Amino acid sequence: MARIAKQKVQVFKPTIDDRFKIEEVVDHDRGSMPCSPVSSSTELLSKVHDDTDVVAVDEVQFFSEQLARDLNSLANRGKRVVAAGLNGDWRAEPFPTVSLVLAHSESVDFFLAVCFNCGDPAAFSHLISGEGPRVQVGASDKYQALCRTCRFRGA
Repeated sequence: MARIAKQKVQVFKPTIDDRFKIEEVVDHDRGSMPCSPVSSSTELLSKVHDDTDVVAVDEVQFFSEQLARDLNSLANRGKRVVAAGLNGDWRAEPFPTVSLVLAHSESVDFFLAVCFNCGDPAAFSHLISGEGPRVQVGASDKYQALCRTCRFRGA
């Protein structure tokens, strides 16, 4: 919508997210949008232009907690901030950065996937291997979306 309204939009993602294209945000249906990969929120702040209206950040869970403070600062400067990320990891534990971003948000939209097992709405990420570090960049090669019943009751 912002681009239709001829607003200047800058999109950022963490450099760790190299799953598809380095300088594009790519969704799971392979839709894409140009972006600037950044290694930290400090780098992100340094790249936001004065005339930018909207700052969008993908995969916020991969950034440090400083991102929440920096996005809040941008919002306080009059930028509209759009942040996307997972609210929980594959163990269903919250990502602190996302929790902090939520705390400073005027509005929040939760989008659900489709459960890999039963087709119901799915809010949880399941690591297929069932073990490993908390953060593992991946898509359907590593994760499945599961509903609450399939995730916690093993349906």
